[in-house]
Amino acid sequence: MAHIYHPVSLLEESAAIQQEADKRAMHLKNELQSIIVDEKDAQTKNLHWLKTHAQIVHQWTRKIESNIQLLDEEIIHQIGRRNCLRKAINTLKIAANVNAESQLCRSTKLDGDYRDDVAREIEKEKMLIDCVNTQLRNGLTEIEEYIERMKAAKEDLESLWSYKQENYGIECDNINLKQSSSTTMLKFGSNRESNK
Repeated sequence: MAHIYHPVSLLEESAAIQQEADKRAMHLKNELQSIIVDEKDAQTKNLHWLKTHAQIVHQWTRKIESNIQLLDEEIIHQIGRRNCLRKAINTLKIAANVNAESQLCRSTKLDGDYRDDVAREIEKEKMLIDCVNTQLRNGLTEIEEYIERMKAAKEDLESLWSYKQENYGIECDNINLKQSSSTTMLKFGSNRESNK
């Protein structure tokens, strides 16, 4: 006997398949919406973190710039002090030369005893000049070492500043990324294609 074709049962079977397909489509649509919501939440958290991090990097960049400026001012001040000390040492040489001449004149006196009050004062003056000269030279050495340390610290801060500037630029770029950007960070709603 030949197979009897029953259009009603075929329609019922087709309706059942369509109902199952609609059910699966609704489930997939709900899953997709859930994924979109989860992704948007993750993007919101990432964007908030990026903004916060960019602000922190920007604040540190400004602090470093401020410290570099302060170091510049301090270096200029110390260079001024160093120049004053150099001038003071040169000026002290005049007093040392006058003192040496006085000692020479006193020592070439014809009488044998030149150890009077004037000679003792000249000796005290020489010791004072030597002491001041030593103090000035020690101060000059300390200032020069201090200037070198400050220049090294400034170079370190400038290197750190350059690094922070680069990071800040990257963070600012990442905040404004889109799906089509070459890096992988995302922006709000970038998971949905625009209607073209």
